[in-house]
Amino acid sequence: MDIITGFGQGLMVAMQPENLLYCFVGVFLGTFIGVLPGIGSMAAISMLLPLTFYLQPTDALVMLAGIYYGTQYGGSTASIRREFPATIVALRTTPDRPGRSSGVGPSRCRKSVSSSLSRSRTSALASPATGSNSGSDVGGASRF
Repeated sequence: MDIITGFGQGLMVAMQPENLLYCFVGVFLGTFIGVLPGIGSMAAISMLLPLTFYLQPTDALVMLAGIYYGTQYGGSTASIRREFPATIVALRTTPDRPGRSSGVGPSRCRKSVSSSLSRSRTSALASPATGSNSGSDVGGASRF
């Protein structure tokens, strides 16, 4: 009976108007970010995480869940509407072209892989150089 009580309490918290608003905002932002090629759900959550810093913990978790699901839906929307999978995960939702006998063609796989690789290259170039002395000039506790 404890499980049913906990489920009911969680449902009551999730159905509060404030939490539904945060969920709607999260789904909207997640769908907006998820349509962009090469950005998956974890990258979208990472980019939009600072929006939740000053929220209550429940509101922040509801918004992050909305961002996650919105991003998943946005990625499939891009692959269905443009016939170009934004990520590897959205490859299976790309529709067949008329006149093609197989479901997922090699060109679509190449496009999806190249999109993921370009995202990896961009993030590697944007990150600071990690040389051998990268952590040595932080300083000890005496500086603080």
